[in-house]
Formats: sequence, C-alpha cells, structure tokens
Amino acid sequence: MFEVVDAGFGYSTDRQIFHNVSFSVEKGEILCILGPNGIGKSTLLKCCARILPLKSGEISLHGKNLKQWNRSDLAKMIGYVPQAHHMVFPFSVLQLVLLGRTPHISAYSRPGKRDTEIAIEALKGVGIEHLVDAPVNRISGGECQLAMIARALAQEPSLLVLDEPTNHLDFGNQVRILHILDKLSKERTISIIMSSHYPDHTFLLSCKVGIMQNGVITHVGDAETVVTDHSLEETYQITIGVHYIEEVKRNVCVPSYP
Repeated sequence: MFEVVDAGFGYSTDRQIFHNVSFSVEKGEILCILGPNGIGKSTLLKCCARILPLKSGEISLHGKNLKQWNRSDLAKMIGYVPQAHHMVFPFSVLQLVLLGRTPHISAYSRPGKRDTEIAIEALKGVGIEHLVDAPVNRISGGECQLAMIARALAQEPSLLVLDEPTNHLDFGNQVRILHILDKLSKERTISIIMSSHYPDHTFLLSCKVGIMQNGVITHVGDAETVVTDHSLEETYQITIGVHYIEEVKRNVCVPSYP
C-alpha cells in the first residue's frame, strides 16, 4: 500500500539527514520507527507525508509516486499528526477536528451536516466526544493529542503518519493512545507509520519496527525479531535487557544504569 525505496533527504549537499531508506507498510499495518534524538525520524515522516520533498529515491502510495498525487487527493489519503502543536486561539475541539474535512470541502464553502457528523464520529473514535465544545487551549496535553488524531481521522485517510504521538504524555495517556492506534489499524484497517522513543511501545502494539541510526534504517521486521538487547544497545549506546514478563505476557525493555 505504501512503499519507500532508497529514499534520501538533506537540507544541503553537505548535510544529508538520511539516505538509502527503504520499507513498506501494508493495509492495516503499524510501523514504528525507533532511534535516538536527532537521527532524522521526524524529517523522514515529513517526507512520507510529502511535507518535505525527497532528494533521492521514491515514495509511492497505492502504486503511484507521491509526486504524482495532487495535494487535495493526497490530503484525503494521508493524515499527519506533528510532534508539537501550540494552541493559541480558543477554537472549540469540534472546530479543530472540522479542519480535517478541508480536503473534502470546495473553496469558499463551509462544513455541512455530513462533515460535522464525520468530525463527531472521529471524536467518538478517540473517546473525547464529551470535549466537543471545549476550547482547545484549555484542555490537557493528552486530550489535545487525541483531538489532533481525531482531526487526522476526519480526513478519512487510509494512512496515518504520527510523529511521536505519545510525546510529553503521562503513562496512562500513552497507553490509551497506543490502544486507540491499535484499534484503528485492526477495526478500520488504517495503515500507521509512527515514531517513538519508547521501545516498549512496539511490544504493546505487536507491530512492525524500523530502527534508524546513522542516517539509515538498519533493521526492519516484527518487534520480537528486531527489538533485541543487541539492537537496542547498538542504537542507544547503553546496556538494555529485553525480558519476557509472564504477568503481562509480553517482552519489556529494561535499561541498566550506567
């Protein structure tokens, strides 16, 4: 469904962020990209959403090069949730989510009844329909992140691209968001590409993993195969043990104090 082949990007000829990156994501599949700070994960995700243009290689959606999609059609196919968002104006949560309907509304038109229904369904999908009239600059960080995901869902995309969707969230909200993403991939067969700083998230989601370091993706595969003591130590330069915990029926990552 979505394929990246030998992708490369740099802001200048002498500053290459990543190169020769290749991976694919099927319908209803989650790919989580792990890697240290500053390695280029956010830049790669922006290229996947065509916010930034590749310098080399190719990205295709449904077999068609991303460059060949017009912006309106692409916005109906890919929903993007950035890592940071600063809500200054007191839009209601519903108004924020309705912005996701923009690709489906003609110029100089207003959202109609059907657009509002889709926006409310998106809010229900992430469990915050009770915040429909709340100002977005007065809700919590976790609620704001859920509202941003709802806005992307209102686009009715087949692919979600999320840059560290659990960033700055407490433990409970991290797990809630991961659960929602898991449901979206399974129940709506939405494909998801996300980045994370938490290797444990890959085991909670039982997803496909790509480990990014030194400008390339060095490992791609199932979490149980890719997320190992060796790969994590190589990536983060600290001692990390991956242990199966019977009580929770999954692997967990345990770092050692230096």
